[in-house]
Amino acid sequence: MQHSILIVEDEALIRDLIKTYLEPVGCLITEVGDLAAARKTFSGAAQDVVLLDLRLPDGSGLDLLPEIRKHWPGTRVIILTGDGSIETAEAAYEQADVFLLNKPFDAEMLRTVLELSLTAGGKGKSVG
Repeated sequence: MQHSILIVEDEALIRDLIKTYLEPVGCLITEVGDLAAARKTFSGAAQDVVLLDLRLPDGSGLDLLPEIRKHWPGTRVIILTGDGSIETAEAAYEQADVFLLNKPFDAEMLRTVLELSLTAGGKGKSVG
């Protein structure tokens, strides 16, 4: 089964790297660089997973979590952050069932977290 993934990341280099890591797995990838563009995707089909950067040019990725839950309730979220602090994790977990992936990450770690997010029945985890 081919999974659909939305990448919300302002750095084009990181978006390209993620695509390079995930395309061999056979994922359908949509990519956007800010919250405004991410909000426009809600009119389309639900995504299986959203890879969501916390720091975006037009706000915090955490601001998008309630909207993801409203429009795509079954979608899993993987927060991408360079700030792997306890406070960041707690803020993300308070809002939704998410996985937290610390930057920098490698292909294997991303694929593992993606697989966990697609198969997990319970709370997300902090990885990396």
